Amino acid sequence: MGDSRCQAPEWSPIGNYRWRLGLAPREPRYARIEKQLQQAPVIGVPTITIDGADDPFTPAGDGSAYRSKFTGRYEHQTLPVGHNVPQEAPKAFADAVMRVGQLRAALAARLPGHH
Repeated sequence: MGDSRCQAPEWSPIGNYRWRLGLAPREPRYARIEKQLQQAPVIGVPTITIDGADDPFTPAGDGSAYRSKFTGRYEHQTLPVGHNVPQEAPKAFADAVMRVGQLRAALAARLPGHH
């Protein structure tokens, strides 16, 4: 009888979840970045976090649990979707991406030397 385990490529969503659960080895080329992220650095750029209200894996919140990790302009949204926000609410996700661009542009306009 053959091996019934999923043999998904590492770039696939299944490969990503296997790695995050410790079921697959990490990619050596990302080791430096992973080490930096494990230190949970503070993020200073404008940020919008999004939760899916019906996410079966990560309960939705109000963003306060990780608010202290963001020192720049910060907004949080909870959308009436599940786990895969970009696929389940593409317009709302795209609007959030555009909003971050607006926040970044507003910040840049206030910096010295910006015209």
